[in-house]
Parts: sequence; structure tokens; C-alpha cells
Amino acid sequence: MTDTTASTASAAPLNVGNVHTQANNFIQAVQSGVDPRTGQFNLAITLPLGMANDLGGPSWSFTLAFSSLASHINSGFGHGWGVSYSELIRDQQWWSLRLSSGEQFVVDLANSDLNVGGRLAFQDYKLDAIRVTVLANNQFKVEHKTGEFEILKRVDDQGNAYVLHEVRSPEGRSLYFDWFRGNNINYLEKVRDEKRVLASINRAVIPSLTLEPETTHETVIEFEQQSNELRWLRLPTLDQPFVFHYEIINVGGDQTLRFPTKLSGPLGAEDTISWSKTAQTSHRLPNAAPIDFLPRVVLWTHSDGVLSNTRQQRYEWVGTNNYLGYGNTEGIRWERGWDTLYKLRRRYDYSVTETLSADAVTLATITRTWDRHHLPINETTKQGTCQTEVVTDYDINYDDTWGSQQPWCQLPIKVTTTYTDTSDPETTRVRSECIEYIYDSAGNILTTTFPSQVVEQSDYYDPAGEGESFPPDPSGMIRFLKKKTVTPATLADGTFGGAPVLTPDGHAWWKWLVAGVGLVLGAVAVVASFGTAAPAVAAIAAGGIGALTASGASAIGAAALGAISLGTGLASTVLEATGYDQKAASILGWVSLGTGVVGSALEIAPKAATFLGRLSGRGSAKLQAKMMRSSKANNIKQPVRTVGNSDVILSLPGDGASVAFHRNVYASKLAAFETHGTEQGRLMTGTGTLDSAKNVALNEIAPRLNTLPAYANRPNKPVVLLACKAGKTGAAQEVANTLKRPVIAYDEIVTLRDTKFQNYPQLTGQTFAESNGVFERLPIPRIGPFPDNVSLRPGIPRTFTPQ
Repeated sequence: MTDTTASTASAAPLNVGNVHTQANNFIQAVQSGVDPRTGQFNLAITLPLGMANDLGGPSWSFTLAFSSLASHINSGFGHGWGVSYSELIRDQQWWSLRLSSGEQFVVDLANSDLNVGGRLAFQDYKLDAIRVTVLANNQFKVEHKTGEFEILKRVDDQGNAYVLHEVRSPEGRSLYFDWFRGNNINYLEKVRDEKRVLASINRAVIPSLTLEPETTHETVIEFEQQSNELRWLRLPTLDQPFVFHYEIINVGGDQTLRFPTKLSGPLGAEDTISWSKTAQTSHRLPNAAPIDFLPRVVLWTHSDGVLSNTRQQRYEWVGTNNYLGYGNTEGIRWERGWDTLYKLRRRYDYSVTETLSADAVTLATITRTWDRHHLPINETTKQGTCQTEVVTDYDINYDDTWGSQQPWCQLPIKVTTTYTDTSDPETTRVRSECIEYIYDSAGNILTTTFPSQVVEQSDYYDPAGEGESFPPDPSGMIRFLKKKTVTPATLADGTFGGAPVLTPDGHAWWKWLVAGVGLVLGAVAVVASFGTAAPAVAAIAAGGIGALTASGASAIGAAALGAISLGTGLASTVLEATGYDQKAASILGWVSLGTGVVGSALEIAPKAATFLGRLSGRGSAKLQAKMMRSSKANNIKQPVRTVGNSDVILSLPGDGASVAFHRNVYASKLAAFETHGTEQGRLMTGTGTLDSAKNVALNEIAPRLNTLPAYANRPNKPVVLLACKAGKTGAAQEVANTLKRPVIAYDEIVTLRDTKFQNYPQLTGQTFAESNGVFERLPIPRIGPFPDNVSLRPGIPRTFTPQ
């Protein structure tokens, strides 16, 4: 038995809790069982407290987790057991953040702003999904992408730990945490919402957790200890407790750690864990580490206890490489506050083979391999004559430092699964499928390409706000989904075979139509000039434009005026909604739904049609004349003119830039080659001549890409081709084949602003004058989204992969 006075900390000269690794920031680390990445047997007891504030939120789960590396500390529940909560540790020049989820990150003090209102930077976290802000009165705010945030502060203004005191939901509802200190350790005492206590912890004699205290639903869970170890966990309504057993192992440096060896459940199930006990059979650490080695699970045996079925999982590590960085060839030593592997600049992988057996019969073997960022790169499962191999690719340059990697470098960009069946001795059957992803800097998925070649594109609201359709987001994070578009696989003839392009935004239109908005909605109407054949969806006509209320116009505008981000690799269709006059057209704009233009206006008032035709015809004629002038140019050599991150290679009369190279087009971290394209798929060179797309790729694009470090050893990083009809004429595909990397291009005539604007982020405003980016001229007179230039729409990109 124990109380708070029995809490202890190791007197060893080196605190093994200082061992820091990002390998624990993965889902296996917060579940009970073996984490194959680290070889540790993790134990966690999670008890959800439910929604606070009369179901108004927020919610929080009481999670009690065991860690061998912390088994020299007793925080009231036994050595190694502790409540998981968000906590910021300030220990001289070493600060670390641990979240309730179990993830932990080290603060980069050199790049942090410690003034009130400033933000903390992290050494080992890149995504903009968590922000830690310095508040007044010595507090910190942890803001999550979900809109929820946490307030951390010290208990009684003592110690170096800033612990969780409040969780606040996006709606402003709060959950509070009460603490007390004893023996320099913080103890959680109560969790309460704005009205009542949800949970209380009593550490007298037998520590216990009481849920819904002093109510008819009160539930008491007891944590009974023996020799300062959690031995029995007693749950109400169960006659038998959970029983825990441990083993103390010397890990070198006169230090010992506890490791769980047996867990018995109240219904008879039993887990037995065998550990390595020598440096040669364990995870060894780099030089200068506080311990010599860390034991790992060798054998995990699970029995259900009733039917006496026994399953064994044996673990064998390949070589001496491990998640702690031992054996690295760069001579990197252990350093407090750093994951050793994050300091490497060369390839470093580590692997383990798990063998699953029952009754002495091998059922399956699984070999897993991780890279130096602890990311799974290969998992091969063999079961009988069948094998499944999963290969995961990331946008990582393994010859560069962690600091130089892309923000999304820990997110998979390509997952290839290969199935092999050797049951037939004469024929080995093999099938592979691949799924690919493209992200923004915040880690949001922009594009998903499924094995079926169906493409799903997600578009997000600008956190700065988008007029009346979306107010500014105080968090400044890109997090709210604006639109999701699903495009069918393209057939050999370039069509979708009659399959529809889907978008959730399309449903919003019907709501307003039924409400009396004077619209005619033509969905997937056929345009013969595109060579497609699909039935038109019946239209609904009701009322007049005068029935359109301000809220109705705002709702439709929010759905219609959608921006398509450069780099999504998705081509979209236009589903048009047109009214009976120009006013309706300027309000409604357009809705992006998929690849290629397959919609048409069913009814346009004569005035609007005349106005539209006049603008569109004048613009198209000007572009065609420019192309005619360009085709007559011959071997013009001009000095390169640099504008920001752009190099203007050739400027013909009437052109701001005829040929240009953009190193970071629209601040997207993608390079782009801007030129003229012809109907025959030829492209203009830097000297003004027209040449094949292959030659332009070899002679103009490739040499310039080779100068960019961001493209070195990254064959999957796309390049943008800004040329008229490059997607439709095959020029983009030829460039992709030649460069052996994805190319993002457009199907229609492309219109760009002056070169300096290619250095600024894309922006789709309510009008063309307020917008910046790639624009396409509509192929036939139509109503575009911009009331001040109805012949243009935001460009709809397509991604062409090498073939």
C-alpha cells in the first residue's frame, strides 16, 4: 500500500527519463501490447469521462499508462505508472512538450519567441497543427487544429512543470483540472466542468479513481499497490482484479528499470512477456547515453484462459540498428533533448521480424522496416504460400538534414501494396495496387489518387477569410474543408464513360432551388465539341431572380466561388448554374465538380449572352493573335530578367513573359515553366522557336530543375507547366515522360498576370481583380465566376505521371 509520502524518484546519477525519441509518437505506443518499432510492452488503462457540460463538451479521457523509462518514479499509482496529460517541462535550456495523446516534442529555444504572445518552435515537429503560445501570468496555451486548446501552468507557481489546468472547446466550454504538490511531484486531484466534478482521485491507503462522484452513477476504480508497484486493478462489478507482475533488470550504469512480465485479466486471459537482459540481445544506445542498453520483448505469449488457446509472438531484430540510433556511421553521440536519428544525414533503417505461432505451428511472419524518422517504409507479411508487401514512400531527401525536409515529410505520399500467391508451382500470381497523396504545408490532404484511378480532391478555406462565405479563422490554421470533388477514372478514350463527377457542394444548390431561388440548373449537359456523350440531368425552374435573398446569395456564393489550389493534381468539371439575367450569373458563378468541362448553360438571357460573347471573343482573339506572333519568332536571345523567384527568359511584344522559369510559383514550393503551347502540342523555347515538348523538357526545363536543391533526389515532386492546352494536346504527358516526374498542367488557354504575381500566393476573390493565380479562358461563351471578367475561371489543373 502507498500514499503520497511514499512517492520516490531514482537516486541514480543519470535520469533515464531523459532518453528522448520520436519513435513513441505513433499509435502503437498508446495501446496495450508490443510496439514492434521499439520492442516495448506498453500498458495503458483508458477511461473516457464523457462529454462535459451537459454534453456540450469538451471531453477528456483518464489514461493511466506504464513506461519502463519512467519506472524509477512513483506518482501515486505505482512505479512507472502515470496519468497522461499535456505538460510542458522547463529544465534550464532543455524544454519539452508532452501531449495527452502521448506524443512528445522538444522545444527549439533558439527559434522560439518567449515574449507574451510569442510562439514556441520545435526541433522535431514540422506541421502547423499544434501551436504553443506564451500567455501572461507565466502560462502557455496549446492550440490544436481541431479548435480545442489547453492552458498549461505550474501548480502553486512551483517546479519546472507546466501542467494541464484547462481544456476549452471551440465553442468556449471548459473542463478544469485541480492539482496539489507533494515531494516535488504534481498530483492530479479532480477533473470538473463548469457545473460539477467528473472525476476525483483519492490517494489515501488504496489509491482510487471515482467517476461521477457523489451521484447515483458513482463508480470507484481501485489501484492497489505492493512494494510501490501497481499490483491489482479492481473494477466494480468484477469479482477478480487485473493483476500485474514486473521484473527489475540492470540496464548498465548502475541503473535498473522495471518491465512488466505478466498480466492476468479478471476473466482468465493471461499475457506473459519475456525480455532480453544483456547488451548484446537488447537495444544498445549511442555513446554518452544515460544507460547502456534498453531491454526489448523477445517473446509475448497470450492465453485466453478459458479454452486454453495460446498464441505466441516472437521478435527478432535484424542487425544492430535500432530506433535509438546505435551503430550509426556518422559518429553521432547521444545528446539530451535530441532524437539521435534526427541528427543523421545518411540513410539509416532498422528492422524486426515478428513470428506468430500457435501450438508450435507458425501462422505468419511479419518483417517491418522503419527509416531514420521512425516511419514505416516496408512491411512484408508471409502466410503460407501468400505474401503481402506494403511499401510506403515519403517526400524525404535522405541525404539532407531534418531541418531541410518538407513540412509533410512524415506523411505518406505513395503506398504500394503487392500481393503474391505461389500456391501454383507453375505460375506465381502477383498483383499490385497504389494509392497516392498530395498535401499542403499544414498536412491537409489535397489530392488522393486511388488504385482505381479515381481522384478525390479536397479544397480548404483560406484562414484569412473568404468574404461573407467564410469569416477569418482566429487560429490562422488551414483546417476547414471547403469542398471535396471525386473524379472517375479516365478511360482510354479520355472520357469517364458516362460516370458522374461528384461533389458534396452540389447538394447545397438543390436546397436553395427548392426554396424559391430563380435558377435553371443544368447538370452534366453534353457539349458535342468535347466528344463526350452523357444524358442531361433534368433542370428545375422556379420564380425569378428577385426571390434571391441575401442569405441565399451568400450561401450559393460560398458553394460556387471555390478556389482550386495549384499542385492538387486534379482536373475538375464545371457544373453551371445560370439565371435569367446577368445579375444572377454574377452572383451564382460556378461550381467545380471534376475533370474537364462537360457542363453547359441551359438558359441565358439574350443580354447576358451578348455581353458574355463579346468579352470572351475579344479575349480569345487576342490570345490567338499572340500565339501567331510567337510562332514566327526565331532564335531571339535576350538577357534573363529576374523578378523575385522568377527568371523571365523571353519577352515578345505584347507579352509580359513569353518564356519564364519560376522557382517557387505562387509560394507553393513547386517550380514552374511558363511558355506558349500550340494545338499540335509544341512548346516555345527560350529563343522563341517552337519545338517538341520532349526537347523543351530536356533543354529548357531539366537543366533549371537540376539547380534547385528542393528537387534533388525527389523524383515524385511535381513541376508545373504553364502552357496553353498542354494537358489536352499531350505536351504535359510528354514532359512528364521525359523528366520522369509528375507534371501539373492545364487543358485550356491559360491566362496569367504579370510575372511578379507568380511570386505571390494564389487567391480567388469575389472578382477577377481581387484574384491571383492561373486562369483559363472558357472554351465557349459562358458565365465564369468573376463578374468583372466572365470569360475566365480559375485554372483547373491535372497531374500527368510518367508512363
